[in-house]
This record gives sequence, C-alpha cells and structure tokens, in this order.
Amino acid sequence: MGIDLGTANTLVYVSGKGIVLQEPSVVAIDQELKIPLAVGEDAKKCSAARRVMSSPFAPPRWGNRRLRYCRTHAQDFYPQGS
Repeated sequence: MGIDLGTANTLVYVSGKGIVLQEPSVVAIDQELKIPLAVGEDAKKCSAARRVMSSPFAPPRWGNRRLRYCRTHAQDFYPQGS
C-alpha cells in the first residue's frame, strides 16, 4: 500500500488493485472547538465548518486524521487476516 498525502489531493494505491482512493487533501475543522469533523470529499462539501487544506503549517493532528482515514479506506481492499 502506498499513500500520497499531497497538498491538493490524497491518493492511496493498493498493489494489485491500483488507486483505491483519490480525494481532496482537505480537513473540515469545527471553528469553535478546533477539532477535525470530516476528511477528503466530505470535508470539501461540509458547509458548517471552516475548510482547511492540510499543509506543512497545519497542526500535525490534522495530517494524522487524513492518514488514519486513508489507512481505514485501504484496509477494505485487503483480505481479512492480512
């Protein structure tokens, strides 16, 4: 599995399956609580929160949230027990 946490788009590649995820590199943040609400396409559509593009200047926890989202999505393409 390969994950590219690009500035504009995030890609997940699974060997034998190809690219299994291609979404915007966006995290929606609650303006008051300063916590992540959604990631990727859902975050881009989220109108109730401020959209924040992850960058080297974004808090690490937002990038970590993107990484967990990608890993969870990619696991759907692996057989159980792998």
